[in-house]
Amino acid sequence: MAGTFPATSRVSAPPLQFGLTFVRHGESLGNKLGVVQGQKDYPLSTLGLSEAQQLGQNSVQNLRVSHVFSSDLSRSLKTAEIVCSFLGHSPPIIIDQRLRERNFGTLEGLARDQFRVELRKAGCHMNEFKPPGGESDADLRLRAAAFLEDLFKSIRLFERERQQAVTNGTPDYFTEYQVPSGKSLVVAPANEVLTASILIFSHGGWIKEALIYLEMQYKFCVEAHRVMLKNVAPNCGISTFTVKLQEPKVTLSCLWMHKIYHESDNAGDRTRRALQMNRSISSPARSLRASNSSANRQLSSVNN
Repeated sequence: MAGTFPATSRVSAPPLQFGLTFVRHGESLGNKLGVVQGQKDYPLSTLGLSEAQQLGQNSVQNLRVSHVFSSDLSRSLKTAEIVCSFLGHSPPIIIDQRLRERNFGTLEGLARDQFRVELRKAGCHMNEFKPPGGESDADLRLRAAAFLEDLFKSIRLFERERQQAVTNGTPDYFTEYQVPSGKSLVVAPANEVLTASILIFSHGGWIKEALIYLEMQYKFCVEAHRVMLKNVAPNCGISTFTVKLQEPKVTLSCLWMHKIYHESDNAGDRTRRALQMNRSISSPARSLRASNSSANRQLSSVNN
């Protein structure tokens, strides 16, 4: 009689957990002038350069970062370069145009008052407004979602390749899987990276829609976070999550949202409002009292 093998149960792989941090750029000249920036390329202002410097000095020096992504617009890319200069080891900054701000088409460069006139003419909510040659909020959210889902796929493969490299004795530095932008990543030494830790430098409107997508898809929010989702991050505000990937499930935990590492009188209402929102994590009721009016919230993302 032929022998039989005992039945074996399939052992699922342990979950992969990594850090994911979104960073809005420092103040730009467009912010300072109060114009609709969209994808128009405004550099950082003097204050914006200082904000990026303070963020790097106060927040990332002890981070072990494996991946850095940035919009190609200079206000985002310069922020990334300044902040990453404070890392002990920084992988190359991968530029991805999907991280650009919402496209406001023919209205880019307008003063906010002029933009309000165009919005009233259109007779629709800011979220639905699609200027000629531009994007709606829904268009921007789809773009953000495509980037994030490709990122999650890449990180799964990144970790599999890393584990294989450690097993096979790969040299300290090695080139990883080609990421969605088509560029390869040189990551930190394999024996030092326990898991991925990702920085994404982008824009207020993009980050807002990315967080809304993650909440809709993966339900990470507590009530205070839902209030904060309606607000645009302040300049150099950061939002940090832990992400757990275990096929087919994705679980997110929000550590903080729109946190800032600078404050000055010149930073204006957006900085003070962000401080109020961060304090509201432990007090949702106070956050509700401090929230902006609906009308102001509609226009808060055009100057990003």
